[in-house]
Amino acid sequence: MTWAFVAIMVAAVIRSIGVAVWPQHMFLMIDISAGLWAFAFGMYVYHFGKMLVTPRVDGHPG
Repeated sequence: MTWAFVAIMVAAVIRSIGVAVWPQHMFLMIDISAGLWAFAFGMYVYHFGKMLVTPRVDGHPG
């Protein structure tokens, strides 16, 4: 999950600072940022997906 957190932070930096420094490459920076975001949340779903869709281990509702 460390890579997911790093990807989110790098995506934020690219989207904010990268566009400010190289405005002529704005769409490329946004695409790279979106790809990193998708990678990070794909890792989240891979890591926590099973836990989110299966019943609780202790049997309680919710």
